[in-house]
Amino acid sequence: MNFMWPSAWFALWLAIPLILFYLIRSRLRTKAATTLLFWNQLSPKVHNSPLWRRLRKWLSLLLQILFLLLLILALSRPLPWWQSSEKQSLVLVLDPSPSMAAREGNTTRWENARKLVDRRITQMRFFDEAALILATDPPQVLSGLTSRKSLLRDALESAELTIADQDVRPALELASDLAGEEHPDQVVLFTDGVWDSKPDKTLLESIRIHQVGDAVGNTGITIFAIRRSLVSSGDYHLIAEVEHSGDRPVSGSLELFQDDRLIDAIPLGLKPGEVWKRQWEARSQQKSRFTVRLEGFETDDFLLDNQAEVEMNPLKTVRIDLVSEATGFLEAVLNSLNQVEWRRIDRTGISAESTNTNANAGLRIYYNSAPTDEYKDIPSLLIHPQTNGFWGVFQETIDKPIVSDWKREGDSMRFVDFSSIRLNKFSLYDPAPGNEVFVESFGRPIIFGRWDESRKWMVLPFDLTESDLVLRTAFPILIGNLVQSLRQGEEMMKADLPGKSESKLGSVLGTGIGQIDIGETGNTGPQGLGWWTVIPLWWWFLILGIVWILSEWFLFTRRITE
Repeated sequence: MNFMWPSAWFALWLAIPLILFYLIRSRLRTKAATTLLFWNQLSPKVHNSPLWRRLRKWLSLLLQILFLLLLILALSRPLPWWQSSEKQSLVLVLDPSPSMAAREGNTTRWENARKLVDRRITQMRFFDEAALILATDPPQVLSGLTSRKSLLRDALESAELTIADQDVRPALELASDLAGEEHPDQVVLFTDGVWDSKPDKTLLESIRIHQVGDAVGNTGITIFAIRRSLVSSGDYHLIAEVEHSGDRPVSGSLELFQDDRLIDAIPLGLKPGEVWKRQWEARSQQKSRFTVRLEGFETDDFLLDNQAEVEMNPLKTVRIDLVSEATGFLEAVLNSLNQVEWRRIDRTGISAESTNTNANAGLRIYYNSAPTDEYKDIPSLLIHPQTNGFWGVFQETIDKPIVSDWKREGDSMRFVDFSSIRLNKFSLYDPAPGNEVFVESFGRPIIFGRWDESRKWMVLPFDLTESDLVLRTAFPILIGNLVQSLRQGEEMMKADLPGKSESKLGSVLGTGIGQIDIGETGNTGPQGLGWWTVIPLWWWFLILGIVWILSEWFLFTRRITE
């Protein structure tokens, strides 16, 4: 047993005056009496009392000495054998990942973890200090190192669960830096061990981990997303994935709602470890909200992945400026496209002012004209530009070229077939650096440009009247691809779900990382002991001393130790 104030044992010398005062009190005193008749009859009973009667007079002294001993023990601030007399600075790390919302009996893992942290705060001695960190990314320092338990409890009350997956590594690294290299074992992590990104083994070995909850079976939605078609405007694809991580088959149903209206209900029967996927295809240009729910399954203690919701944005309207004279075949193509607003600007009246008026256009189509360098960053389709510019330098005119190859992949050339296209002539350009050739005639670029995330421009260096391209399906498909690619910012919309690791609820602990349950070392109490380890040891001695002196008073008043 350790003592925080061992010098208190010098107070044992107080037992000497206690014994002296007791002897003085117990010594027979001489008194004058008028007669000895009655005293002589009583004297044999006083001087010849039995041994047990003489010993009971010393019982009161023994009780007082023991009370003094208990009082000194309390003053010396004894510590249990599992505690040291050195100051301890703990860094408590609390994992708020979504899996901590899983139920454990009548409560949740999160509430159990909070109770354990609160218990550890209660066990702090007056000279100990602790810090509280929430293991988010970036980590949240709820409280710095302090010995005030009220501040730590207020910080603990402010801690909240998160919805998104969390990476505990930054918080553990911060806690290790705060504890220092000399005391890495003073970092205590409260977690269920359900992580998507597992910390390094060396980092986990240097801290103390208290695992909350056991790995249990769960059936949950792991993916729920929607995207609009990259090919056909207005079409969308809805995807759902359900995974069962239990150890026995389960059955239930999946219900799909659109704007709170049930549109599909599918019975599900899942085997252990089975992943179920389904895709729905439909067409809508309007904004919609989709909800998917799992119903009818056995008791599921993790509710966050039983329902998901995703919102589909309305089909984006693309505004197009047609810088050209009246051109029937171009205007007919633009009129056939969904969610497209276009306007024509006569090339004879084009100016910097008129071009700037339509600076918000999503796409500009120049026919027999060309933009200036000032507008080179605006998505543009240049048809027969007839001049040099940022796209390249004119070389010569080629008569009756043959299309030898074309790009068959990419957002702009998807499903475009140039195999039977005929050209009377086209202008050969030396493209600017960084361009991409989409259609070529034996190494000579027929259609070229850049159509990626950073730049969007394409050049068709021939007059449409000198080609049968406008009579082929390749032309409206090409224009449709260019327009559709401008909507790809809305390609994928995902529901906010906990994640696959959280839905499986499978802990990464217990895999040779040196897991240590709280209470095996340090000042937290031996593993398996009850609530009484929270109360300081000197309190017990003080309480026992008070009970002892009350017992002595009770025995004395009952003339047992007089």
